[in-house]
Amino acid sequence: MAEAIIYDATLSPTKDRLLSEHSPIVERLGSYRVVDRDGEVGIEVLVGRDANGALRQFGVSYRDAGAKLDDELTPMDHSVLGARSVAPLNADPVAVRELIHTILAGGDGASFSNGEPIFAVRGTGLTPDAAVGAVEIEDHNEYTSIGTVEIDAQPQRYQLRLTREILDAQVAEPEDLALVRTDDGVILMRLEVWK
Repeated sequence: MAEAIIYDATLSPTKDRLLSEHSPIVERLGSYRVVDRDGEVGIEVLVGRDANGALRQFGVSYRDAGAKLDDELTPMDHSVLGARSVAPLNADPVAVRELIHTILAGGDGASFSNGEPIFAVRGTGLTPDAAVGAVEIEDHNEYTSIGTVEIDAQPQRYQLRLTREILDAQVAEPEDLALVRTDDGVILMRLEVWK
């Protein structure tokens, strides 16, 4: 299992402010992560409750400010790493690549260097040796990313969808490609791949 390095840092804006300005989450409970194999992009899904008490998630990526994406949500000052850029997870090809790899390989989400994530996550795929390469995003919104991905050196189409509301009744079936909570199989993201 890869480890996400969590710094004891001051952020401006804070994650709570980021959520209040860009998501329906009003109470942050924690997060889960996957790790960029190249160590350049932070990949995090913030989890919390909306005004009605529903469990929701909001995915983001963190990059050096010099490598910001066109879809930047906000610049961020990080007291350890310096000037950063925050983008929607579904707009970041590195984040999408690592999530697709985790799902296809049946891999675990990242452990946290300062403790455990809000819940452990894993992919449901059965191809641990899958080589996931470049991702080209053609369309995206807060919950969905669509485009092409190289899998075992072959270009394929993909759609990655974050679950808007995390519901205990939405448990992955054996044939589903998904990112799920490890303890109960509840679906957090769905993946479709085709030629």
